[in-house]
Amino acid sequence: MPEEPENARFARFAAFRADPQANPLKTASGKIEIHSPTIAAFGYADCPPHPMWLEPDEWHGNAEAGQLQLLSAHPAHRLHSQLNHT
Repeated sequence: MPEEPENARFARFAAFRADPQANPLKTASGKIEIHSPTIAAFGYADCPPHPMWLEPDEWHGNAEAGQLQLLSAHPAHRLHSQLNHT
């Protein structure tokens, strides 16, 4: 797939990667956080403070008769639509 030259030069958080002390992230620690004390303080059972797999409420095989499941193509340059066009 062809790539635009201006996109090939872009690296997200390049300043942080080059000098984390001078360019902290917008987190409590200024660093990449695997565990979030802020989210942990919420105490939500369905929102853990660290990355983990949560079984979706709607999943393959649990549809009732007459329900449809939508499948769509995966975007070539992103994991999902969050932060699209940023």
